[in-house]
Amino acid sequence: MSVHKPSTYSLFSRIFTLQAAFTLSLIMITGFSLTQYACYSVNERQLSGSVLTSTLYSYFLIIGVLLASVSFVFHYLSIRRLLKPIRQLSQATHQFEETRHVGMLPYSTSPDIEHLIQTFDQMSRTIKHSEMTKDLFLRDLSHDLRTPLTTLSGYLEALQHNTISGSSTLYASLGEETQRMIRLLNQLDTLQKTELPVSASSSESFSLQETFEEIFAAYSPSFRTIFKSITIEIEDLLLNHRREDFIQMITNLFQNIVDYNTGTTLLIQGTSMPQGYQLSFTHQGQFIAQHEKELIFEQFYRCDASRSSPSRSGLGLSIVRKILYAQNGTITLNTDGYVHCFSIQFDLTSSTLNKG
Repeated sequence: MSVHKPSTYSLFSRIFTLQAAFTLSLIMITGFSLTQYACYSVNERQLSGSVLTSTLYSYFLIIGVLLASVSFVFHYLSIRRLLKPIRQLSQATHQFEETRHVGMLPYSTSPDIEHLIQTFDQMSRTIKHSEMTKDLFLRDLSHDLRTPLTTLSGYLEALQHNTISGSSTLYASLGEETQRMIRLLNQLDTLQKTELPVSASSSESFSLQETFEEIFAAYSPSFRTIFKSITIEIEDLLLNHRREDFIQMITNLFQNIVDYNTGTTLLIQGTSMPQGYQLSFTHQGQFIAQHEKELIFEQFYRCDASRSSPSRSGLGLSIVRKILYAQNGTITLNTDGYVHCFSIQFDLTSSTLNKG
């Protein structure tokens, strides 16, 4: 959404200018008409003294009431015209609340009101998109849970009726299905926790490089299988952060790499920058269109079917972004479609990082 710049011709300016111009006009008309009537009363009607004063006073009351009535009607019609888009926008808000549908939005020549209308339009589009992707996600989630549960139920029923006999291979398969559900539920739990405010007292100081190496060791067997070349260049820092959140972020990024990798090289770099510290992960993966560069970080977004799998929840990158957001950090993706560079950056100005 574009940033609204203050306008020199705002709604307040229009109302103030209208009020001032009309008031000045009334004063000038009243003064001019009173002067002309006074001249007429003296020269033509030969009035003077208390009679003249009484006559002018009566005339002033009549002209005052008349102009006040005209002023009231003029102000009422003018303000009503200026506020008409706001009333229409209010009706659109109630309509959206009840039906999640917005009809034709009003147009206003006032920059302030027009900005309000555009902001509402953007908000309604965002809410509708979020609800649509949430519904899609819940549908996929139902499928992802039903598949392993159906498999488990079928095997257990067969074992109960001695249709099949137990074996290490069968038990390993059942264990894998169980782990799929556990991973999915754990990510949902983590996603819910990221919505909660982060307490500064929960942060701790730890070595970024040492913690990173611990996480990498757990993924090393998988990486050694799919990558022929792995380059790691990390500048160590004493990180003041929630260690479990940092582990969750790196784990999710590693899992994303394992799930979608198609190449043979992996480059991981960590460097200090004037604004903070940047950690980047570069590899070749499944195709990501340019318009999906930001969408893949959304909470309920999934890429096309070629990037979907029953074992993938589609929550990993969303969790990473939420954790970073809570620490004033960011995650970005630079890609040509196939070669992807995920970069996470911690903000030094928020005292997130301290050099060790």
